[in-house]
Amino acid sequence: VIVPLATNPVALTVSSGPPLPAAVAQIVVLPGPTARVAGDTIAYRAIAVFGDGTSQDVTLAALWSTSAPAVASVDASGSAHALHAGTTTIAATTAGVTGQAALTVKSALPGEQSCPSR
Repeated sequence: VIVPLATNPVALTVSSGPPLPAAVAQIVVLPGPTARVAGDTIAYRAIAVFGDGTSQDVTLAALWSTSAPAVASVDASGSAHALHAGTTTIAATTAGVTGQAALTVKSALPGEQSCPSR
């Protein structure tokens, strides 16, 4: 026997942080252009710069992406993993504004084209 429970509406708000204090003029992705070895992990940060020159860390609120997923992956917290030799762009988008940083991945060993299996 299934007895339905009383249904009371519940308001649910999901947020990745407080609202931004002003319109975002620029997103700065740190570190900037960098070179790493396959197998390395890089912790990126996204900084929103507002029109008045103030800034706020929006790393956890940003949508992260990579232009070459075979070269490096990036997760929702901005942590990138260098996979294979090549070049990619790591991007963070917040409030419709995107910032980018170039990442060059070098082989772990001379002549190696991919990272070792784990």
